Amino acid sequence: MAFKRGQTDSVGVPSDPEQLYRLLARGNRGPASVWGHQSKVMEYWHKEFRDKSDVALELPTGAGKTLVGGLIAEYLRRADGRRVAYLCPTRQLAVQTARKLDDYGIPPSLLIGQSKDWDQVDLTRFQAGGSIAVSTYSHVFNARPRIDAADVLILDDAHAAEGYVAKPWSLRIRRRSHESAYKDVLAALSSALDPLLLPHLRSENPGDQYRTGIYLASPAAVAAQANHVESVIRDAVAHRKVSDDAMYAWKFLETHVADCMTYVSYREILIRPLIAPTFQHEAFNSPQQRIYMSATLGAGGELERAFGRPRIHRIPVPAGWDKEGTGRRFFVFPEIAQDLASDPKAVAPFVRRVIEQAGRAVVLTPETRVADKFREHYLPENYRTFTAQQVEDDLAAFTSQPAAALVLTNRYDGVDLPDDDCRLVVFTGLPAKGDLQERFLQETLGADEVLRERIRARIQQGAGRATRNLRDHATVLVLGRSLTSYLARRDIQASMHPEIHAELEVGVDASLGQSSDDVWGNLAIFNDQGPDWQGVEEDIVRNRETYDRQDGPGAAALQKAVRSEVAAANALWSKDHQFALASIKSVTDQLRNAQTPKRYSSLWSYLGFCVAHRLAEATGETQFQQAAASYFSEARRNSLGTTWFDRVAPVAAPLGRGGRARSDGRSSHEHHPGCEGPVEP
Repeated sequence: MAFKRGQTDSVGVPSDPEQLYRLLARGNRGPASVWGHQSKVMEYWHKEFRDKSDVALELPTGAGKTLVGGLIAEYLRRADGRRVAYLCPTRQLAVQTARKLDDYGIPPSLLIGQSKDWDQVDLTRFQAGGSIAVSTYSHVFNARPRIDAADVLILDDAHAAEGYVAKPWSLRIRRRSHESAYKDVLAALSSALDPLLLPHLRSENPGDQYRTGIYLASPAAVAAQANHVESVIRDAVAHRKVSDDAMYAWKFLETHVADCMTYVSYREILIRPLIAPTFQHEAFNSPQQRIYMSATLGAGGELERAFGRPRIHRIPVPAGWDKEGTGRRFFVFPEIAQDLASDPKAVAPFVRRVIEQAGRAVVLTPETRVADKFREHYLPENYRTFTAQQVEDDLAAFTSQPAAALVLTNRYDGVDLPDDDCRLVVFTGLPAKGDLQERFLQETLGADEVLRERIRARIQQGAGRATRNLRDHATVLVLGRSLTSYLARRDIQASMHPEIHAELEVGVDASLGQSSDDVWGNLAIFNDQGPDWQGVEEDIVRNRETYDRQDGPGAAALQKAVRSEVAAANALWSKDHQFALASIKSVTDQLRNAQTPKRYSSLWSYLGFCVAHRLAEATGETQFQQAAASYFSEARRNSLGTTWFDRVAPVAAPLGRGGRARSDGRSSHEHHPGCEGPVEP
């Protein structure tokens, strides 16, 4: 027959996502029915959040987020005729998701890899509303997005998305090649940095302090020299003295350098907005709804900052799953065992013994240097290693080896290794080594509270790479002083999911002050999962039921302030400096009385100074001069205990109320004028 007759979906139009699954259940290859907690989340969404533009849902790993997201997507496709795209961080996860949707009876169009190689039938089917597109973040957050016709976006593993979202607006200029534009751009930025710092950054052999430091170039000074900086970058792009990624980012940043943050280290320069201006990116901003799915959402505004949204509504976590996790982890801390603590050289042989006993291990590291050190000192001899790129399309290359390590750098999710695929996760180093902005906030500014949710999410996700179902179990070996000290803290444990909180307590107690032989014996008991372990298991279950996850100090204030942070960032990008200044005032007002975010507040106060300074220079109006002096004083006061404030260029603060602007730019105001905070223009 030459013509196909009009077709309708065989199951018809469901009344809600749960009914859809009952209609699909007869022919699908998934679970016989949805779980109660999945049903509850979908009910919340359908009754209370269906019309919200930005909605987030949280379910622990292994609790069936893919089924929930898939059913919501398919319901919207069938009931409302919406074009829905389901986005994953990696190609591997996209492949897994497409397979699961197909098992559930939901038609997927897998659109990954280079768009020129996409199956045109699959692409057209999605564009015509006949299937759910399954793709990666990079095909939306791109200079030329190919997923640009969606009515709804389902964003999986949203807690890990900040890097993917910010990438199109992140121009990185690396030092490592002789053809690099690093020194040219550094010279163009010289007026925005402390003059005493520049010789060390130019040197071929700086001291360790300067080799590892991250410095903020004064936004006010960068703005004053923006035309020159952009000219230098434009020339570097034209002569291909930057990477391909930087060339793509330049398409977003050209004419906007003055609206960005500029971070400088010995190894690279990063120019990017503090918060990505996603409101101007139609592929992300134009869909009617964005649904963020995560195993850990937390508090403190992290999700809103990552996606540049002023408000994201949270669907409540179903009762029970706020306590219970997936699988069982045994945390082992070799460096606090009695004999290993007194003889650090003995740690590496102990670690090699653990790895050899496990056979396969996934190793999570924050940066390349840590990964290289691990390979050199901790891996057993002749052990085969794999990188993320080598298993991107298929994990079998790793899981088929009896003795191998999958070494991942700054990647804590997107790899599923259930049951005997892997029984050992090695965590080495605190997971706070993202781009230069993240490192500046963590290492230089010391604003731990604003990154706490991000670090917590990476730890929880990374620890769960090898526990993918309720009966699964795996050892988590913790290495590095910073990470060991971090996870041993009671306040950090209390900020984790109750299940991991209880597991960490057991793990610390089983390692702290014990002999390495005792630690090895405990590990053997856990691996056997026999009667000797059952008593410990009962302790973990009993304790988790008594715990509630505790938000970190200042989290409520940070969550409250994020709406104004996004507004300020968007206003800066739109060059509406007066509205930006008013929004910054709202941010600093929200953070002023918070318990701990003083250092993060100092950064916003300094941004307030920079914006007010630009307005004062442009208009000559006294109100902006006063605001600049006030913000400058507040920024300096809240930055006590750090050095970042002294490393930015000494841009002269305009005259304040009765104060003098000193020639070195350090305001003569020792006291913030008045009690009301910076003057609102």
